[in-house]
Amino acid sequence: MSAPAGGRGRGSRIAASLAALAAGAPGCLGLALGRPVADWPVPFHPQLGGEIALKTVVYFSGLLASLGAIGLAWNARGGGEAATLPAPPLSRDAAPAPRAAGDPPPPAASPPGADADRPVSFAEPLYGFLPRSVQEHRARATGYQALLYTKLSILLSTAVGVLLAGSWEAPASSEAIPADTALRIGMGLYLIAESLARYRRFARGEPSGTLAGTLVHGALWPLRGGSGGRG
Repeated sequence: MSAPAGGRGRGSRIAASLAALAAGAPGCLGLALGRPVADWPVPFHPQLGGEIALKTVVYFSGLLASLGAIGLAWNARGGGEAATLPAPPLSRDAAPAPRAAGDPPPPAASPPGADADRPVSFAEPLYGFLPRSVQEHRARATGYQALLYTKLSILLSTAVGVLLAGSWEAPASSEAIPADTALRIGMGLYLIAESLARYRRFARGEPSGTLAGTLVHGALWPLRGGSGGRG
């Protein structure tokens, strides 16, 4: 029963992602092609109802399309079954409690590298942008707090996304949104959507990285002799 249920769950996630992508595509298409606002292929043309209506169409279109694309990508690489993976040790060992006379000896020491008093790397907050596998490896090897820095990276990405997507003025309905503005809006809405998707995983106790962090980590792999994949 578990296999068919898992297949149905994955199928429903793919269907939801496709539906979100299809719902957001018309608004994104008009924005990306540089068409005048009045010519966007959005049903019933709600974007013509004023600045607030136009921005609502842009934001919903970008968020839905981004969430749909992210969902399809995660399901394509097996990310939709992440909840079945074992939870890694994501925090440093706590300091041992004081022992009273006659207490049994403490358990064996933690593995090397899991010392709670180890120095913290200056770049450690940036590790929250790296792929999940890299963060989990660092958590097991050094006691790195993957969930903490995943949360910090989600907050930073959301803040940058809001700043990028929100700072623009609506043009007249007969004009197109400038290309540089459209690019800035698209980047901002993607960051917001990615942060929403990552927060769902964070709420389940799963660290996750960003697309930018994955690309940078992959680009630096050859420079580190192929040994940097595990952080």
